[in-house]
Amino acid sequence: MKGILVVHSFSGNTFSVSEKVVNKLKKEGHDVYIERLETTEKVKNGTPLSDIHLKNMPDLSSFDFVILSSPVHGGGVSSVMKKFIISSDSINGKDIFCFVTHFFPFAWMGGNSAISQFKKMCSEKNANVIDSSVVNWKNKKETGIGETVSKALDYVNSLCQK
Repeated sequence: MKGILVVHSFSGNTFSVSEKVVNKLKKEGHDVYIERLETTEKVKNGTPLSDIHLKNMPDLSSFDFVILSSPVHGGGVSSVMKKFIISSDSINGKDIFCFVTHFFPFAWMGGNSAISQFKKMCSEKNANVIDSSVVNWKNKKETGIGETVSKALDYVNSLCQK
């Protein structure tokens, strides 16, 4: 199966988890690409979506599976990821796996609400979040990366069986 992982990462932590997911999927024989969302200007948390301009707008239409990943900002997905989802027509009808990363030790401290926002935004674009995961960073030690990688693989394998 051919897939894409679209990631937004400020500090590089979310991107590092995304690379682990992609590496595992490739090791299992899947054809998967990673696309890092970038903006034409520096974006701060709280920047209005109308002021965010993406350098790249991945077209998801030719992919069998889609994974979206974002850091948690203010209890939600990053404004750059929001801009991508809102602006993407090719997300329509896709089954999606999404994950978020955040510095707090527990998912209920922002991760869960960010996942809820992912689901709502995707639903509004006629896309379906099949599964999700939260990676928590605590004292520079992450928890949940292994689970996120496993859940992503399970998601892709479930699509293979359809």
